[in-house]
Amino acid sequence: MSRTSCVVALSLFSAPALAAPSVDGLLCKRTEPNFDKPTVVISIKADDSASLASADGSRSLKSAPEGKHGFLIVDTKTGKAKAAHNKTKSYDCDMAENEGNASSVRWLGNDVVFAQGWFCEEFDAKPYLVNAKTGKFIGAVKLPAVSPETVYHFAPLEGSLWAAAVFEHNRDWSGVVVLDTKSGKIKSTKQLAAAEVAKLPDCSAK
Repeated sequence: MSRTSCVVALSLFSAPALAAPSVDGLLCKRTEPNFDKPTVVISIKADDSASLASADGSRSLKSAPEGKHGFLIVDTKTGKAKAAHNKTKSYDCDMAENEGNASSVRWLGNDVVFAQGWFCEEFDAKPYLVNAKTGKFIGAVKLPAVSPETVYHFAPLEGSLWAAAVFEHNRDWSGVVVLDTKSGKIKSTKQLAAAEVAKLPDCSAK
């Protein structure tokens, strides 16, 4: 399967200084693609954005030159680019841009980038965070059982904490995690049984 055909969806939100803040107010349900049988899963209220540029317009994402791994973070004022890489080299094949939109990378605020960490040789992924100012690796996001087809939705909570809804249809795994963008560490994980998910409001409801 080609990288360009991978299903990727992401969005934005910021989090609290608590070790495991509540995300209950953000919880909702979505219907996500799941082979030939769409599945209703736990998610969060989030405005999806696949913009290459940060919200303040100061930086933009760009794919690495052909033959190179990682991706580039470009200062829109100076045009200078910083290379970003996964510390695990075999998981350093993200596609930053695809047809004018961000592909396997997303902005979490203006200073942090989430990258899915696509495996260069097989069907697998090891997500990580990057400091957008320096291009330096912040930390691995140790999500279970993710792949290039995992669907993400992000929303800010408070401070350096963000909520992330994750759905991996290949392994039938879904949940909402609280992520610290200073370290990449997951502070809490929330999962619900199908009957509980069915009781949640629809994410698209106003």
